[in-house]
Amino acid sequence: MTKMQEIFERQGLDGSQGYEEAKAARRNKNVAAAHEVLTRNEITYREDSSGVFEVKADDGRTIAYYPPTGEWVDRGHTGYGVRKLVRHLKGEVK
Repeated sequence: MTKMQEIFERQGLDGSQGYEEAKAARRNKNVAAAHEVLTRNEITYREDSSGVFEVKADDGRTIAYYPPTGEWVDRGHTGYGVRKLVRHLKGEVK
């Protein structure tokens, strides 16, 4: 049993169906939050058909951002979280 399954079980979600529904809801929440944060910070991005965001930096490079997991990759550098991505684009973190 994974840690997430343990958490969902404590919350009263029984069986894999409840787990899968909660997992999908969390994934959708992460995607919606990513849209909101990137738009609020006036960052140009495009969502491709597989759900990956192609985020454009000011210098023209493209950063791949995966909202369900929060992972982003910029020239071999990997980070996690949309807020850290925004800080990375603004030059506040590497």
